Amino acid sequence: MGAQVEISRKHCADLAGINSLLVDLSQRQAELRLAAQKDRLADEEKLKARYQKQVDVLSAESYRSGWENREFENHDEVVTPDQFDDQKGVERDHYSIKHYMQQLGDEIRIIYPADVLEMLAAKKDGPSTSAPGAAELIPASGLPDQTPEALDIQPSLGVSIGEGSGVVVVSSDESDPAMPPFSEAGPSTGVGRASSDGGN
Repeated sequence: MGAQVEISRKHCADLAGINSLLVDLSQRQAELRLAAQKDRLADEEKLKARYQKQVDVLSAESYRSGWENREFENHDEVVTPDQFDDQKGVERDHYSIKHYMQQLGDEIRIIYPADVLEMLAAKKDGPSTSAPGAAELIPASGLPDQTPEALDIQPSLGVSIGEGSGVVVVSSDESDPAMPPFSEAGPSTGVGRASSDGGN
C-alpha cells in the first residue's frame, strides 16, 4: 500500500514538472514572437528612413535644376533652392544618395544571422548545400513586406564577402530610390536595431 502511495506521489510530481515546463515553453514562445515582431518593426523603420532620404536627395537635386532652368519664374511663393535643401536636410555639394547612406550608417543597416538566411534558403530552394556558418541572401520580389523574406538583391549591386567571417555586405553606388537596402548577414545571434524615420 505504501509503495502505491509513493508511486502516486511521484507520478503527480512528474505531471507537475511537465506542466511547469509546458507553461515555461509557452511563455518563451510568446516572448520570441514578440521579439520577432519588434525586429520587423525596427527593420521597417530603417527602410522608411532609407527611402525617405533617397527621395529627399532626388527632390532637392531636381528642384535646384528646375530653378536654374527658370521653371519657377512666374511662381511667387516658391522657396529658393538653398531653403529647399534645408527643408530636406540635404547639402548643396552632396546630391549623392551614397553619401547619405554612408552618413546614416547603423540607422538604416539591417543585420540577419547567417542561420536565419540558411533557413530561408532551405525553405525556398530545398536543403542548403552551403558550408556551416555561411550566409546567403535570398532574392524575393516586392518591397511592401519589409522582412528578411522581402529582400530583393539585384545584379547591379556590388557584393563583398568578408573572408572567413560569413558576412555578406550588399551596397550600391547607384542613385536609384528603388534600390533595395543593403544588408549584413553574419553568424551573430543578435539583431542590431535602431529606428529612425526620415521625415520632411
